[in-house]
Amino acid sequence: MIGLYIHIPFCKKKCNYCSFYSFVAPAKVQTKYINKLIKDLQKHKKTKFSTLYIGGGTPSLLSEKQLEKLFLAIDKIKKIKTFKESTFESNPESLTINKIKLLKRFGFNRITLGAQSFDNKTLKTIGRLHTSSKISQVFNNLKKHGLTNINLDLMAGCFEDFETFKHSLSQIIKLSPSHISVYGLSVEEGCYFFNKKQFPEESFTLKCLLEAKKQLQKAGYIHYEISNYCKKGKESLHNINYWKNGEYIGLGDGATSYINGTRFQDRFSEKLTGKEKQGENLMLGLRMLTTGTKPIKTFEKEIRELKKLKLIEQKVGKIKLTPKAIFVSNQVFEYFVKPFKD
Repeated sequence: MIGLYIHIPFCKKKCNYCSFYSFVAPAKVQTKYINKLIKDLQKHKKTKFSTLYIGGGTPSLLSEKQLEKLFLAIDKIKKIKTFKESTFESNPESLTINKIKLLKRFGFNRITLGAQSFDNKTLKTIGRLHTSSKISQVFNNLKKHGLTNINLDLMAGCFEDFETFKHSLSQIIKLSPSHISVYGLSVEEGCYFFNKKQFPEESFTLKCLLEAKKQLQKAGYIHYEISNYCKKGKESLHNINYWKNGEYIGLGDGATSYINGTRFQDRFSEKLTGKEKQGENLMLGLRMLTTGTKPIKTFEKEIRELKKLKLIEQKVGKIKLTPKAIFVSNQVFEYFVKPFKD
């Protein structure tokens, strides 16, 4: 299975928490970028892709004409409607009815919508351009046009009180999307919040994440990966391929590819071997909460220590994160990356 990821780095405005590769650009720059993507796509006519993910940035910011041009180019190497899963990432303020119709016409079968919060004050604080009512409006428009496999993103720890977060959570559950991604607010170097020295309280973020897990599981969602919940059979196939160490091609500025054990991006490449590669395999496998992963003898000592700390449990030949380790998983993953613990 090989995934195809296409990166669209453009945004109307950079969000206050964003440190990803994204920027504001005029239409001419966007069109030039799309033309370059199309040339790169043509190099992969013989690649047997299974999943497609168009992410960003804000792919829905592109004009209908630009999107159609890109979709036609993808169709030339593999019809969008024939991918096992074809995901299009969007924001509520830029996903118009006509763009929804375009997505439906080309056969996209999964839409992800960057909601982040259902509180207008919180949305303004984190620098989002949409309102709470716009999320519901676009969500309903998608369903009305037959695009029913929808993921909604929710962010925890956004300098709000607990009741406000719980309100957003209840609104998402009320909409009942097929998939929900819940992320803790992370402030990294290069974003507005970092420059202003505004950092979320870790204890509050954890409280929100635990509440999300409780309420979403109560509503029937499966917590299948650290940050992801879904209804039965609605897991993200493209992302599962990442977590299962599958191969993928990334096109566009800043996009990463992984083929034949080598990860590469522009002029940079690396091939992990030995203990480093085994450690990466364990980290990726442990993200899968429902299946877990097979233990590796090389890390026998580390796994034994993590079991004593009650951060890992072992059942039927597989190791999994314990409930208390899920939202502090980085503490577990540190055991499997260089410099390795003695």
